[in-house]
Amino acid sequence: MSGNAAIGKLSVNASSYAQNTVGSFSNWAGQRGGGVYVASAGSLYMGYTSASQYDNDFNGGIAYNYAGMAGGGIHNVGSVKMAGGTIKSNSATYSGGAICQSSWFYMGGGATIPAGTELKNNGIYLNGSTMKISGFDDRPLTGSGVVATISPNSYEARQVLDDNIKASANRFSVFPKNGSETWSIDSSGKLKLGS
Repeated sequence: MSGNAAIGKLSVNASSYAQNTVGSFSNWAGQRGGGVYVASAGSLYMGYTSASQYDNDFNGGIAYNYAGMAGGGIHNVGSVKMAGGTIKSNSATYSGGAICQSSWFYMGGGATIPAGTELKNNGIYLNGSTMKISGFDDRPLTGSGVVATISPNSYEARQVLDDNIKASANRFSVFPKNGSETWSIDSSGKLKLGS
């Protein structure tokens, strides 16, 4: 994806989509991957002009899509490289309103997944105890503030950020366990109880 490419409606704001019905979303899937389903041998490049060239002017993204089970924006069992752009205002019935992550996921540059509720976009659901987020050696996260919120499938002290992005641990937040128990990510990229 490059330039202004979008899957869905980037113009929809997060406050209005929660009340809408399934039929009003840009795209929807009965089970997984409302915007995009990345198969096991597949790859999605966001913020690229080709598989090896970044698009430094990319301002598109994936927005306002719905999945009946998981991955309202993206359901990934292949590889997603997000070097820029945004994933926002997506929804899923059970997990990963923004992304249901079951394989490789990379974030860098100006990539953002704005905060929301767990099912109404904006959660990177780590679907498995070994799932984690990686970064780019040549394209660190830019800007400031939180870029994404993580929702692990189990809350335990385990690695959720790879070595090449753990220096940006303060750029990620964690959905509270059961809505109230605070978790965070330490400087080594591991989940920890408390802030």
